[in-house]
Amino acid sequence: MERSAQRTTSPFVDHGKTVLNPTTVSLILSSMKVSKWESFREDTPISQRQSYISAVKCLHSLPSKSDPALVPGARNRLDDFTYAHINQTNFIHESVSLALAYELGFPVVNAKYYKGWFLPWHRVFVHSYEIALQTECNYNGTQPYWDWASFSDDQTKSALFDGSDTSIGGNGEAVAHPNQTGIIPGLPTPIPVTRPAGTGGGCVTDGPFAQPTFTVNIGPVSPIVPGYMSQPSSNDTYGTQYNPRCLKRDFLPSLSAGNLSWANVTDLMETPDIHSFRPTLEGSMHPSAHSSIGADLFDLFSSPSDPAFFFLHSQIDRLWTVWQGQDPATRTNGLDGTTTFVNDPPSANATLDDTLVLGLAGGYPKVRTAMSATQGQFCYMYA
Repeated sequence: MERSAQRTTSPFVDHGKTVLNPTTVSLILSSMKVSKWESFREDTPISQRQSYISAVKCLHSLPSKSDPALVPGARNRLDDFTYAHINQTNFIHESVSLALAYELGFPVVNAKYYKGWFLPWHRVFVHSYEIALQTECNYNGTQPYWDWASFSDDQTKSALFDGSDTSIGGNGEAVAHPNQTGIIPGLPTPIPVTRPAGTGGGCVTDGPFAQPTFTVNIGPVSPIVPGYMSQPSSNDTYGTQYNPRCLKRDFLPSLSAGNLSWANVTDLMETPDIHSFRPTLEGSMHPSAHSSIGADLFDLFSSPSDPAFFFLHSQIDRLWTVWQGQDPATRTNGLDGTTTFVNDPPSANATLDDTLVLGLAGGYPKVRTAMSATQGQFCYMYA
């Protein structure tokens, strides 16, 4: 792998600090109005949703630009984005063991082990995806975000996952299946990951990305569901071989309700510095969002193969953007964390002068160019 160097009305539980009610949090998160990245919701015009879906299908139909010697399984432009993520996963993510610790209720280890490149790398990645939709598929909108707190009790009630033709599809077909498990490849010390089986596990059968019109071509990598998510050969460590299959999801409603609520968003917005913001977002909310949908979206490496990935990471970027906006002077360039997975082997802290590696999904920008949504190559805010 290549390496371098963005509702309820009940009160919240008071944990001994100022508590914001959901309406206040919603106003804060909606106050930023330039290019707007908006949520995909029930009052989003049907034509706007259809336009976005058509653009994603267009990217799915365009030929891959990847080098077939590196990614022999890539068949379309969506695969190019998935490979870019596979290629950099071990350099841009926090520890999966931390994610699992949060899900199972265990204590979180030292925050210095979170990845310093996680937020800026994904900001560039999602922005590049939006540009591809616009320039290659004539999409005239922006990349929407997944407002998960509004439907944390039941994500299938949202316009995003309600299974209609203007959603991105719902849960996978309910099938009996084992836990999603795996060992993260490419690390000096093996790290096992296990996610309990959810309420789906099979192919997505509704919405615009159901089989047979939508296929996932590369991956999976890890973790997988044995017998339901498999690589084409045992020596395909990073899932780059051609492996056409349906998109799978496996919702975990309890995880969404417990970790993606307005109370969780409030706690995040009240963190005072990057050292506390990062563990809350990267170590709890981010993996919980991936895991609450599960299956393809919970594969740490090839998760962009599910179109839900870009809604999820638009929301991550949105929360970071709003948190930065509360104290731009100290938070815009706030950065910490090392540049190796769980700091194994030990590495230096990430810096603003490091180079982010995205290849066909964003080039090779410096970290400092991706720290603000309204400077340099970026000029957008959230509605």
